[in-house]
Amino acid sequence: QPEGDVDVKSEPLVPSTEVVVMGARPCGVAALEALDKVFHWDYDDVRYSARRERTTLISFACTKPGPQCFCTSVGGSPHNTVQSDVLVFLGDDGQALMQVCSDRGAKFIDQLGDVAKPAPAGTKLPTVPEVKEKFDPEKIKTWLDESFESDFWTDISLKCLGCGVCSFLCPTCHCFDIVDEANWQSGQRRRNWDCCSHPMFTKHASGHNPRPDQASRCRQRVMHKFKYFPERFGQIACVGCGRCTRACCVGQNLVSILTDIESKAKGGDNADAE
Repeated sequence: QPEGDVDVKSEPLVPSTEVVVMGARPCGVAALEALDKVFHWDYDDVRYSARRERTTLISFACTKPGPQCFCTSVGGSPHNTVQSDVLVFLGDDGQALMQVCSDRGAKFIDQLGDVAKPAPAGTKLPTVPEVKEKFDPEKIKTWLDESFESDFWTDISLKCLGCGVCSFLCPTCHCFDIVDEANWQSGQRRRNWDCCSHPMFTKHASGHNPRPDQASRCRQRVMHKFKYFPERFGQIACVGCGRCTRACCVGQNLVSILTDIESKAKGGDNADAE
């Protein structure tokens, strides 16, 4: 380009191909309810919508929830059908039973022809595995409403490395960054997934960082999921999958953090000193 001239081109939205996600767990699929609210909030994210509308979700009901699972504490279930198009159960005889949950799911089953059929009406589905409720989200939010400056955030941050694995594996985390990738001739503006556990996420061009330490970033993670998101969208930004706990290299346990908070809300032994 001649010096001083800039030619900016907006790439047209390429139609997304049809995608079938097979074998997701109900908790992971239910997370899309939170993502839909974010990307359809005050504007329609056309790139997200294009992929979302062409995706069929086939989830597999849980038979043996893991020890880190806590879906029932956040309104879920091992047999949750939220956002699933088809939910597949393992019957007592070892055969797969398919429950159609949406029009898209019905269309998918129809395309299979005689290969697969939905479970007949009246079929007894397997018993829902027990997942004990481990905390009360309402009590947790009550404490969070009054505890922005609590020393508790420093206490839990001492163990955190800020690696971000919890965010990268979380099905409801949606932080992103917009970056310009350029050479001497041309460049592209891209949107990349990011992580609010990293110090650079909130660092300003001036050098100021409103979340300068790990304590403030740990606080943001819990506050966002159990206070800010419910206040804005009416649901918790956590599906109880337990991935963050399973993957944490220092053994940080989200349920332990939340039960400690619940104990503080109840005025338990580990409540903040007055």
